[in-house]
Parts: sequence; C-alpha cells; structure tokens
Amino acid sequence: MLISASPTRSSNPLIILAGGSYEEASSVARSLREFGYSCVCSPDYRTFEQHARLVKPDLLLLDSDIHGEFLRDGKRWEEFQSVPMIHLVSSAAERENAFAAGAVDCVVKPVLTEELLARVKGRLDLQQAQKQLDQRNMQFATTLENIGANSEAIRPLIPK
Repeated sequence: MLISASPTRSSNPLIILAGGSYEEASSVARSLREFGYSCVCSPDYRTFEQHARLVKPDLLLLDSDIHGEFLRDGKRWEEFQSVPMIHLVSSAAERENAFAAGAVDCVVKPVLTEELLARVKGRLDLQQAQKQLDQRNMQFATTLENIGANSEAIRPLIPK
C-alpha cells in the first residue's frame, strides 16, 4: 500500500506514516495533504524500510504496531536520530513504554487532527530552527578559525 499526497517530491515537507490500519492511515494522510504536507504510508516495517531508503523524510509518524520494532532496531533508530518522530500509540500505558524506549513525542489514538497537525508543525519548525542554528554555528566556527589563522600570520609583524 502506497498512499502519496503528491506523485513527485515538491517543497512540501515529506512525512512517512509507518504502520496502522489502511483506514487510519488514509484518514491521517488526507488530513496532512489538506495542510500541504506530502505523505507516504508504509503498512509494515519492511515497507517502511524500503520507503525510507528511497526518500529522505522530513518527519516520521510511527504507529503503535510498528514503533516498538523500530525502537528495537538500533541501526534504523540511529539512522533517523536527526529526523523528527511522532509515535501514534493506543493507550497511556503504551505512551509511557514509548517514552521509556526513547520516543520524544507521542499522540494517543484516536488521533485528533488538530493535535496531530500542531505536533507535526511544531516538530518541523523545531527541526528547521535546529538546522539554522547548526548552520550559524558552522559559520561562527569558520569565522573564529579564520581570525585565529590571520592573527598567527600577522603576529611576526607586530613589533616587540
């Protein structure tokens, strides 16, 4: 099952929704599309892995039937540490287990569209701010490095 909000990747953020029933996934994908997001639905862990290899998602939505497997797969978990994730869980107890396993954000099902969209927007905004901060830190480090290199070059020219 592949449900795509748009046939080709545009400037819209791309979200992979992994797991869940076809009905739930379709409903969530439709809501995301209405707000300008692209969405690829992966019904199981194997399909999720295939989709994740093909595209670089901006955000992952992991349904309760897949998030445990994802969190146990250390290699996959490490690969996506920089990608925001929201875990869709079936109960408060499952939410506690997800947080204990390393999840950062969870939404309890049934998913309220407004809550999900607010969380998606918040995670994507935070990711964008982090990218901008990382870029500025790199620029700052380069500037400091250049200042240091230049001061070493002119030091012999300074009279004692």
